[in-house]
Amino acid sequence: AAAADADAALVTPARIEDKLKGSAALAELITTEAVDESNCGCGQKFKVLVVTDAFDGMPPLKRHRVVNEVLKEEIGMIHAITLKTFTQKQWGANGQAQWKACKDE
Repeated sequence: AAAADADAALVTPARIEDKLKGSAALAELITTEAVDESNCGCGQKFKVLVVTDAFDGMPPLKRHRVVNEVLKEEIGMIHAITLKTFTQKQWGANGQAQWKACKDE
């Protein structure tokens, strides 16, 4: 268990963002942000924003599967992850307000 705890400590918002930025599946990435919400004592929790036109025409579940695949290693080390996924058009329309509300929860 101690080794798993040490590995989990390596997951940071910067690591998540770098992994997303380097992904071929998200090549049209416009913006990404990861917020560490690990304040409940139950393990690392992150809220992750991904805005890319690669999501155009893709249903939300498929978008989440794409992001989950990119972050497979990190997800295996943490307690929970909340994803917000938008196209550039959705981000401009109401995505920014949704992301702010998500971060403020």
